[in-house]
Amino acid sequence: MNLLARTFLAIMSLILFVATIEGVTAFGEIDLSYQAPAFSLHPDIGFPQVYQKCCRQFWRLRPDMTVHSRAYEGLVYTINGQGRRGPLVSDEKRCYRIVALGNSCTFGWGVADDETWPQNLENILNNRSWNGCVSVINGGIPGYSSFQGKRFFEDELIRLSPDLVLIMFGWNDHRQAKNGIRDSEQPMKFPAIVYLQNQLSRLRFYRFLRKTLLPLIEKRNAKPESYTSGVRRVTRDEFFDNLRQIIRTARRYNTRPVLLIPPVASSDNYFNGMPTELGLIHSTYQKEIVRVGQYNKVDVIDLQKVFDERSDLFDDAYSDAMHFNARSHTLAAEVIADFLITPVAAK
Repeated sequence: MNLLARTFLAIMSLILFVATIEGVTAFGEIDLSYQAPAFSLHPDIGFPQVYQKCCRQFWRLRPDMTVHSRAYEGLVYTINGQGRRGPLVSDEKRCYRIVALGNSCTFGWGVADDETWPQNLENILNNRSWNGCVSVINGGIPGYSSFQGKRFFEDELIRLSPDLVLIMFGWNDHRQAKNGIRDSEQPMKFPAIVYLQNQLSRLRFYRFLRKTLLPLIEKRNAKPESYTSGVRRVTRDEFFDNLRQIIRTARRYNTRPVLLIPPVASSDNYFNGMPTELGLIHSTYQKEIVRVGQYNKVDVIDLQKVFDERSDLFDDAYSDAMHFNARSHTLAAEVIADFLITPVAAK
């Protein structure tokens, strides 16, 4: 058998093998996702039906997707053709536009499409006839730090000509950096490589290989996450600078910036008054938000203060003290709406 024939047989064997894996995993409804220990590094692997890789922002939402979440049984996430949760945004601006810039707590992880605080805020403002017609664009991407949010806002969201941007980051900024590499130090990938990986990730065979091989690599390198030691994804100084850059970009395009203080489950309401590691480090980043507001003369809405008055806003604070429930999203929207509607804030 000559070399050409052997090469042809090898290629056909590989194609048959890949087709077999595709068929078996699809027919058997085998779960090919892999919840990596470092979500901040592999969200496109942990939730391949939700995310794809991105050159500058590391990852983003897959466009035109309806996702049935494994983490929250029965919940559906609808991602539009622009890669964001919520309705498509027209090129023609017909309403007063607000961009809600943030992470999973803005995206609404754990609540239905019509329960997110950006959607609630749009409904409240329109019902109260504030500024006539109002459109609130959900610019929340799960897992995003302020570093990624800054790039997302500069690269895409500012082009939508928003009149106002609500900025809420913090949770992912103080997460431990994978292998001690901060977000600002993460190497940029070539667009061709990112494109190839995104195309391959559509194949169940490729996801089968990732799920098989990645645990071996991760197990060797994985360390338990700590809020008291190690390098943060975004340092406090970087956090301060990232927020300032978002504000500068907004003002350059005549967009009014407003900062939100991101809430976590309080120790008094959920942990019998015992301070938690998460709460302690989170408070240091909350202080940076206040400092940015004072330094740049930007309004700050303190959601933590409002959330501390209630004890029914986190369904299971022991397992997740960051993602608040549907009641919380309604409350956040009402607080923001009340602030915007006041005569002083409506300037």
